[in-house]
Amino acid sequence: MIEALACGCPILASDIGNFSEAMVVGETGRLFRCGDAQDLGRQAVELNSCSDRLVAMRGHCRRHIEADYTAEANYPRIMQVYEQAMREARA
Repeated sequence: MIEALACGCPILASDIGNFSEAMVVGETGRLFRCGDAQDLGRQAVELNSCSDRLVAMRGHCRRHIEADYTAEANYPRIMQVYEQAMREARA
């Protein structure tokens, strides 16, 4: 999913799991109800129904990745995780 967003491709994902955490619903993709084939179809049609909105979503995808998923953005986060783990290990 991250690779799709990095390529500027809006995603269509199930509403279970952590998919909604990696996307901005309505800006970088859409969610469908898990197990609901009709909703999946509806969401796919809506996603592709407006070329202007789809073009805008592609730009949102790239900006979302550049803001949240680059090495520069992730390094401080991973360092916080490691520091917390080391503090807990010492305690």
